[in-house]
Parts: sequence; structure tokens; C-alpha cells
Amino acid sequence: MSINWKWIENKGLGPISIGSNISKYIKSLKVERDEASEDSTGWDTYVVPGNDIYIDVAGEHVVSITAYLEFICDEENIIGMTMTQVEQALGCAADEAGDAVEYDDGDVKIPFEYFDLGLQIWASDGVVTSATCLSYEDK
Repeated sequence: MSINWKWIENKGLGPISIGSNISKYIKSLKVERDEASEDSTGWDTYVVPGNDIYIDVAGEHVVSITAYLEFICDEENIIGMTMTQVEQALGCAADEAGDAVEYDDGDVKIPFEYFDLGLQIWASDGVVTSATCLSYEDK
């Protein structure tokens, strides 16, 4: 199944919507619970097989969707872009850059938050390695 992983600000990624019930995607996308995930929030994580898409779920509702291969913004995949290219594509700079995190393999990544857009990006050496769709809006 080929899926267009187009991002919609504060709403979702591809066919997955923030706030929707995960049961919908268990059936339609064959998502599976990621038994290996250890989330300090207590959320469950589901994975879309073959797409490197991870869905965080609180209770039964989608809280965030993270992509490592494809995150389409205005017909372009931002995974693999430089942060300068991302800023040009979005038309704005990040609201906040977080603290650098060093991983076991020595890679250092920095999170960038775009609060109004419901977007978090992680970059290594200035290149996007993952993007997360979420909503900072009060419900």
C-alpha cells in the first residue's frame, strides 16, 4: 500500500489524524503496537509497517505521529533537508531549539519546535532526521 505522508498543520500526517482513535488505523493501516517502546509519558507507541512511521497514543487517541523517511510539506519531503531549506519551505524559523542530545552511537541531534504549526523536527549536523506532527493547541 502506497501512502502519501502529507503533513497538515496541527491536524495530522497522511491518513492519520491527531485526536482520532487508534483502532481506526489498526484496521485500515494494519498498525501494530511497538512492544519495545519505552515512553516516560506512559503513552503507547504504534508503528505503521514498512513506512517508519510511529504513532504515540494516550488512552486510545493519537497524540503525535513521527516520520523518519517521509514527511511531505508542500510537495517536498523535509526528511533529509537542511534546516535552512526547512525554514524556506515553512516560511519561518523555529520558535525554539532545544538542547542537543547525544545518542549511544555518538550522533548528536537537536530538536526544533514550531508551536503554531504543531511540528517538531530533529536534526543532526543541520539535516532533518525526523519530523513529528502534533498539536500544541488547547482542546
